[in-house]
Amino acid sequence: MNLIPDEIQAIEQSLPAVGQHVASTGIGAKAFNDLTKDEALGLVANCVKAFRVELEKVFDANEVPF
Repeated sequence: MNLIPDEIQAIEQSLPAVGQHVASTGIGAKAFNDLTKDEALGLVANCVKAFRVELEKVFDANEVPF
């Protein structure tokens, strides 16, 4: 997968929010295989949301027109 620098920056900036979700739900103490379907879906949804929020901030800061 080839990511542009802005995407990498957004991923890095989203890590605290994802970590907070993992800590607050307690899923960090489980193996990924032991997550329930709802826990796995919640983690994925949180990752996507955090990435989209941060990517928008990065694009706004760099004034990318589209």
